[in-house]
Amino acid sequence: MITTSTKKHNTQKLVTLYHVTTSESLNSIFKQGLIPQVGDNAFDCGEKKPAIYFFPTKDTMNDALGGWMGDLLEDNGEDGYCLTVHVPVDQVQDSTVDWEKLSYQPVAPENIEKEVKRV
Repeated sequence: MITTSTKKHNTQKLVTLYHVTTSESLNSIFKQGLIPQVGDNAFDCGEKKPAIYFFPTKDTMNDALGGWMGDLLEDNGEDGYCLTVHVPVDQVQDSTVDWEKLSYQPVAPENIEKEVKRV
């Protein structure tokens, strides 16, 4: 289930989603926010439109980290960082799979709550 919240300084409804990134991207994300792009993984899957990919729940994120995403990070010698992100509801799109949501619009750095290093 996706949870929604409303920040006190903003009356727009937000949905809480989860994003996994690498350590080399953290500084940029906390300065500029999340910016839609076609990264290596999306390119390998045939994606052509820049987007930001999210997991709808912590469970789906943890499942991916325990499987395909964890393997991918390990194969590339990277550490994964889990971000809790608050995205305006009207910016969230459904994906073709249940374990993924996406946005074609940037997410401001103040909507990125925290990071947790993958163990």
